Amino acid sequence: MYKPFGLPNDWDYLIILDACRYDFFVKYWDLSPVEPRISLDSCTLGVLERFPRIPSSVVFTGHPFVLTYGNCFERRVDVGFDWSLGTTPPDYVVGKFLALRWLFRRYRRKVLWFLQPHHPYIGETKLMIPVMDRRYEGGMPPQEEIERRMWEAKRKGVLERAYEDNLKLVLKYVKTLVKMLKGKIIITSDHAEGLAKPLRKGDEPVMSHPCGRGELEVRLIPYTVIITK
Repeated sequence: MYKPFGLPNDWDYLIILDACRYDFFVKYWDLSPVEPRISLDSCTLGVLERFPRIPSSVVFTGHPFVLTYGNCFERRVDVGFDWSLGTTPPDYVVGKFLALRWLFRRYRRKVLWFLQPHHPYIGETKLMIPVMDRRYEGGMPPQEEIERRMWEAKRKGVLERAYEDNLKLVLKYVKTLVKMLKGKIIITSDHAEGLAKPLRKGDEPVMSHPCGRGELEVRLIPYTVIITK
């Protein structure tokens, strides 16, 4: 029914919005047609294991998994991480890319991997569920703790609003950025996000995005192409 995620050979820029659901993205994206695609996995590590190797590529990100395990990219550039926010805000990605893109001009394909709309939610509706937190051994909160906080926010009626505002925040930067680029730009996600809001009849509600899940809630991602001159 849905096409699986895949990349063509002829692209210049790849923008990845971490944990972005198709159904939320299409509500706020108006610059190009959007297709639903099935992600390679339901978590970033699973996606990176299956992601095609991209020759002559450089990725700009603060995502700790991508920086550590993103061997599919020829070069990885760490744009920084804000420990007070528990994430890499979108201006870190855009700012470092704009400052250094000419330094890395020899790379044919440039990838910008944003952490939003993945928690923590730093948009208008704030919800502190950090990606990394120094209070935990290894820096990463346990999956059980993340899901517990998300269920609590769901019961309070703020989870979806916080997720949506986080998406709107990053899209402001993406829409500004694409106007500055020339070439073929692909915008997509690594996986979707479980908000206990199933997209397919019969699927169990999923919270967060555990690895190896098949529910559409954590697998249906947006895919759109923009060509600028």
